[in-house]
Amino acid sequence: MKISYIIPVYNTNINKLNRCFESVKKSTTVEYEVIIINDGSTKTDTIDFCEMYCKKNAHRFKFFSYENSGVSAARNRGISNAEGDYIFFVDSDDQLTLSDINIDKYANFDIVLTDIVVNDGQCEKNHGFKKSGEVGEYQYIKDVLIDNYLWGPYAKFIKRKFLINNNIDFEENLINGEDAIFNLNMIMNKPRTIYVPKASYIYWKENFSSDSRMQNKFLAMVNSYIEIQKAFCSCIKNIECSSVQKRYLLKLSTDRFVINILECFIAGNSKGRENDEYNSIIENIKYMELGMSKIQRVMMYRIRMKSILLTKIYLNYLKFFQKLIKIGN
Repeated sequence: MKISYIIPVYNTNINKLNRCFESVKKSTTVEYEVIIINDGSTKTDTIDFCEMYCKKNAHRFKFFSYENSGVSAARNRGISNAEGDYIFFVDSDDQLTLSDINIDKYANFDIVLTDIVVNDGQCEKNHGFKKSGEVGEYQYIKDVLIDNYLWGPYAKFIKRKFLINNNIDFEENLINGEDAIFNLNMIMNKPRTIYVPKASYIYWKENFSSDSRMQNKFLAMVNSYIEIQKAFCSCIKNIECSSVQKRYLLKLSTDRFVINILECFIAGNSKGRENDEYNSIIENIKYMELGMSKIQRVMMYRIRMKSILLTKIYLNYLKFFQKLIKIGN
């Protein structure tokens, strides 16, 4: 089995690039290739380093350069240029672990899930699915809704033919949530999935706030969250599980959706949004009420009335409750 590691690059610091590239070389003994997609970097040292590294390791590393189109487009281009049996996505500021995962053992599976090590610069914590072995649709969705780190595209060996045969790629018109929708599109196509409880990936967590993006791209962020919730609702409706389980998944996804929308409205309010702008968005998410509790419906109305203090109080309550039951991170 051959693995294609796809690494989008945009103005990444060369020390992080070197850490990332070297970790790929050290992490595996199976046949592999590395597809580096330069997504219109403007820093010449980033481009020069990538070109130099690929020339030195030409038997494994391939460099492709395009105009800036975003990480989703870069990953899609990586899939198009890959030749391996399995795809493995890597962010250029992260790294792989020294693992002994033998992908040849799992040739009958479309997706091989592994653990993610989250490093915030002070400590490391493992994140993985709840049960080893084959993972069904219900368990997959439940686990990614409970743990934010699991719905990224990384730490997953994904069979390339499964993606190509089912026309699965990344949504390029969203500024947020494309990873979640990519996962849901895979689930909708009934992959045979297995979870191997071994770490393959180190995610370097940067401490930054998304408030500025919510303020400056308010409508785009809200629309992205709406598209995510649409995808969850559609996927939950079509998976094979009991009605009780479907209601539970719907509640998890709706709670996450409401939290995201509340955060957007609070951040957007600092820019003096007009009532008409709020009203337009609320009208577009009415069908989402399917999974909302009565209090959540009230809060959506209060947002329209711009009761920011009440919104903040309820948001903190929701976050506290989720933390209490260990949902989200």
